[in-house]
Amino acid sequence: MRLFNIKPQIYGYKKLNDFFSDFNVTKKDLVFTIEPLYEQFIRHNHIEADFIFLESFGIGEPTDTMIDSIKDSIDLSRFKRIIGIGGGSVIDIAKLLCLSNNLCISKIAENISDLKKEKELVIIPTTCGTGSEVTNISVVSFEKRGTKKGIVSDTLYADFAVLVPELLEILPYNSFIFSSIDAFIHAAESFLAPKSSIYTDMFCLEAMKDIINGYMLMVNKGKNCRFEVFEKFLFASNFAGIAFNITGVAAVHALSYPFGSKLHVAHGESNYVFFTEVFKTYTDLNPGGKIAELNKYLKSILGIRSPVDVYTYLEENIFSSLFPKKRLADYGVRKKDIKIFTDKVVKEQQRLLANNYLFLSEDNILNIYNSLY
Repeated sequence: MRLFNIKPQIYGYKKLNDFFSDFNVTKKDLVFTIEPLYEQFIRHNHIEADFIFLESFGIGEPTDTMIDSIKDSIDLSRFKRIIGIGGGSVIDIAKLLCLSNNLCISKIAENISDLKKEKELVIIPTTCGTGSEVTNISVVSFEKRGTKKGIVSDTLYADFAVLVPELLEILPYNSFIFSSIDAFIHAAESFLAPKSSIYTDMFCLEAMKDIINGYMLMVNKGKNCRFEVFEKFLFASNFAGIAFNITGVAAVHALSYPFGSKLHVAHGESNYVFFTEVFKTYTDLNPGGKIAELNKYLKSILGIRSPVDVYTYLEENIFSSLFPKKRLADYGVRKKDIKIFTDKVVKEQQRLLANNYLFLSEDNILNIYNSLY
């Protein structure tokens, strides 16, 4: 079993302009980003690279239609390097723009073993959640199928991951919360995964500690305190990404995919909906396994000395204080959708379910959906 690996070289800069200078960005570079970030951090620097903006092709998470439109709109052969500066959507699409073939995204997903990379890839995250700058995964929503799929290939690794804390300054509050909760979930799922090791555990535990400490600061002193700890959150997300790139993520992501795809709910928010219920189910089914170690660790960070369920405490005293969780029905889920979602998880998400702490039956999955309805 592979214990540890980091593929991209990781760089850090206080300011984005320092990156542009150090990496000698020129007309041979294509920068894929979002317009607000360009206006605030890039325009005044007169960078010679070509720029394209995500908003020109759609909003929200990557879809097959969006990606095909981007590939059709620009002559990618003119560029030697792709620089993706943005959140999960920008990063996932940037990875796919580096591939050598000109196939539509559905064909790419069907021919993963034949993928080849022809351009250098630099990824600069502007959220503190996906960890995608250090993973070989690109998640795409296939509109006609009504589901999401993770395209996994070592050709999707970035050559360089660059961390620039100042870029989090324009991150809206909701985006910050849901992306950072996503990072926390990455770390928690990775810690329990069958492929976890002493190496991945080290990154997971540090990531969870830094995120919870940041949240407690915000609960006690106000939401604007997040600006004081952006760097901590950015590195916590990176740590979690390093870990789950080796271990994979599991049932929380698997259950969130059909829900998020159908209702167009952002990835981090979708995972937030399912996290505590999945981990309560794990604890109920096998409380004496590795989850006991995780629960003890989380209680120590939170300062809990009573026998209260740690996930109930997290939800009621931390997460809900920062952003209250909604029921599935509040998003527009119909009762009949629950069986459809369950069937999709069982049929289409076995890659993720294989990473579960323990086996979840179809009835277990159905019960989780029902309990959140």
